[in-house]
Amino acid sequence: MVVVHYGTDDLTMRSLRALVEDDVSPPTTIVVVDNGPGEPLGPRVRRELPTVEVVSPGRNLGFAGGCNAGIRHLGPVDHIALVNSDAVVRPGWLVPLLAALDADPGVGAACPKILFEGGFHEVDLDAAPTWVPGRGDHRPLAWRLAGVRADDCDVTDRCLLVEGFWEPEVDGVWAGAHASVLVPESEHGRVAFRVGAPPGRAVQLVVRGGADRQEASVVVGEGTIDVSVSGQAPSVSVINNVGNERQADGYGIDRGYQEVDRGQHDEAVDVPAWCGGAVLLRRHYLDDVGLFDERLFLYYEDLELSLRGAAVGWRYQLCPTSVVEHRHGASSLGASRRAERLKERNRLLVLLRHDGPRAFAQQLVRFMLITASYVRRDMVAPALTPTRPRTHIVRTRLAALASALRWAPAMLAGRRADGRRSGCGA
Repeated sequence: MVVVHYGTDDLTMRSLRALVEDDVSPPTTIVVVDNGPGEPLGPRVRRELPTVEVVSPGRNLGFAGGCNAGIRHLGPVDHIALVNSDAVVRPGWLVPLLAALDADPGVGAACPKILFEGGFHEVDLDAAPTWVPGRGDHRPLAWRLAGVRADDCDVTDRCLLVEGFWEPEVDGVWAGAHASVLVPESEHGRVAFRVGAPPGRAVQLVVRGGADRQEASVVVGEGTIDVSVSGQAPSVSVINNVGNERQADGYGIDRGYQEVDRGQHDEAVDVPAWCGGAVLLRRHYLDDVGLFDERLFLYYEDLELSLRGAAVGWRYQLCPTSVVEHRHGASSLGASRRAERLKERNRLLVLLRHDGPRAFAQQLVRFMLITASYVRRDMVAPALTPTRPRTHIVRTRLAALASALRWAPAMLAGRRADGRRSGCGA
């Protein structure tokens, strides 16, 4: 079993402790790969969890390289589990996954149901009127979400923006006439939203939440204001992942993402791809198709390895009786620019490797046209008004494009190697 650590010491220790204390699953060797940064985690692991083995590569190998280092350290074992350092397994999680692999030799990976950690309150927000900035920005905007508190604790990073929000900006995220958000469960059901309206405009905002869907209505002007929803809200479980799949444009998506878990994914079914956040892999599958492509570093590496296996006939199965909880921390309000760059770059690279140069070229054209629309909206249009231009989205996309072009020859080489392995042409 491999856990890749990077910068979340307490969460990593919590994840490892849950694995060590799982006395329902079969005994297994647990390896943590310490990617850093800062002080090494190894001494703490050896002191508090002496049965866990530590691999210290001395540099950040990314998720792909870290997993590969842990897999190589484990040696010739029949099965290899991967678990994110911010995920906690429920006791016995391996049992149904092992049963799925034992029952069908054609299944290369078994996937648990991954839930967002803890319960959530469902909250709807309606606003009027909307406002279209114009000059290249055609979004119907109503209000801006700048932060969320539950029982006086800042939970902004753990909120799930389900519907009605645009891409995050430096000072928050804009919403339209209707929006839905899932807020982490709070003891007293008190939730406060820090919101704002377009400059010089007033917006009527209605917030609905709580057990009886209580309403709080306020007029939001320029600046921010707290809006509270009281009453004990019913807690719901929310799905993070029940397997992965890929859209026609190459974007990878989590099946079931942000759906309230009402049992709709409780059947064991084949899925197009598996998620590296928690999975049990058959060693023969990895011996057949290879390990993670370390050039991807982070994001899309699990989807790429899934596609590589599917191309030669391997299948993947969801086992929903196996449950893992994931601490959601990569906020929609504070998305890392590096993460967004890697996601866009790796989407293009995986598309090149598995769909070929023509599909890659088509997506490059589309990518550049979308980037041009952001230039017009975020840089050109503000330059004609007193508004300060926003450059972060354009800069992130251009950096992703440059990196994708730089790594494109390596992906083409990988595509040719895949063709030779499967007996087909590139």
